[in-house]
Amino acid sequence: MIIRLKDLVKLLGISIVTFCAVFVCTFFLNFYWDVINLPHVPADLLPLYNAQLAMAQFTAGISGGFMAVIAVIMLLFYIRLYINQHTRELGILQAMGYSNWQIARQFWVFGGSVLLGTTLGYGCGHLIMPYIYDNLLINGLPKVAITFHPTLLVVLVILPTMLYAGLACLFAGLTLRQPVSDLFRGGVANLKVKPDRHTKARSFLREMQSKCVSTKKSLTFFVVFGVFCFAAMVQMAFSMWRQLDTSSMGLIILLIGLVLAGVCLLLALTALVNANTTNLTLMRAFGYYWSECTWAIFGGFLPWLLLGFATGTVYQYGLLTLMVNLIFRNVANMPRYTFDVPLLFITFATLLVILAIIVASYAIRLKRTTLKQAAAE
Repeated sequence: MIIRLKDLVKLLGISIVTFCAVFVCTFFLNFYWDVINLPHVPADLLPLYNAQLAMAQFTAGISGGFMAVIAVIMLLFYIRLYINQHTRELGILQAMGYSNWQIARQFWVFGGSVLLGTTLGYGCGHLIMPYIYDNLLINGLPKVAITFHPTLLVVLVILPTMLYAGLACLFAGLTLRQPVSDLFRGGVANLKVKPDRHTKARSFLREMQSKCVSTKKSLTFFVVFGVFCFAAMVQMAFSMWRQLDTSSMGLIILLIGLVLAGVCLLLALTALVNANTTNLTLMRAFGYYWSECTWAIFGGFLPWLLLGFATGTVYQYGLLTLMVNLIFRNVANMPRYTFDVPLLFITFATLLVILAIIVASYAIRLKRTTLKQAAAE
C-alpha cells in the first residue's frame, strides 16, 4: 500500500484540530498543577482562587474532550475517503494474498497527523504559558514558576498518538472486510444510496439538492461543525472582550474558532465540489444557469448551516453563563454575563458574507472547467 504525500496533506485538518485541543489543554492543565500547590492562600482571595482552578479544569475538559471527538470523526472520514479512492490498489493487494489486517496495519501512518498536531500544540502551549500565567494569576498571590510535568507530555502527546494510530488500523481493517471483486469494481460495497419514494414528485434541481445532502452525511457534519465553531467562538470571544474584560483569552478563543471553522468548511465544500464537478459541467452543457447549478449543490446545506449557527450560539451562551454566573458566583465584583443580541446579528451577517465569497470562488472555478477536464479528474 502506498500512501502518497498528497494523501498525507489532506490529514492537516486532523493536525489542526488536535493542535487546538492540546494547545488549550497544555497551558490550562499546567497552570492548574502549578497553582494547586500554593500554600497559605488568603481567605479573602480563596473564592477567586477556587474559581480559577475550577475554570482551568472545566475549560480543558470541555475544549479538549470536544475537539478530541471531532478529531476522531475526521480521522475516520479520511480513512474512508482514502479507501474509496484507492479501492483497486487495495484489491490488488488482497488478490496477491495480503489479509485485510496486514493491509490495515499500514494505516498507522495516519496517526502521524495526530503526532504532528499534538506536538506542535504542546510546544506552542509552553511558549505562550508565561503570558497566560501573568493574566491568570491573582493579584496578591506569590508568583508561580512554570514547572515541566512529564505526565502532561504523555497524556497530551504520546497516548493520543498511539490511540489514534490504533483506531486508524482498526477502522481500516473493518472497512476492508469485503470481497476482492467489490474492490476491483472501484467502490466500497456498503456505500449504497437508498431509493427515495418521493423522487418523481420533485424537480430535478430539488432532487439533486437533496441527494447532495443525503449521500454526503459526513460533509454535512463538517458544515454544521464549521458553522458551529464560527458562531460559538466569535460570539464568545467578543463577549469576553466587551463584558468580561478578558482580551487575552478572548483573542485565543477567536483564533481557535476561526481556524477550526475554516478547516471544516473548506474541507466539506472542497470535497463536495470535487464530487460534483462532472455533474455541474453536464448541467451547464444542458443549458442550466450557473446560479441554478450552484444552488443545486449548496442550497441543501442551508438548513444545516442555520442549525450549526443556532447550536453554536446556544453553546457559547450556556458555557459563558455557567463559567461566569456559576463558577465565579462567589467572587466579589465579578461582572454578570448577558446575551449580546447585536453581536448575534453581526456574527451571522459576517458568516453569510464569508460563505458567499467561498461559494463564489468555487463557482468561478467550476465555470472555467470544461467537460473534458471534469471527466479526466
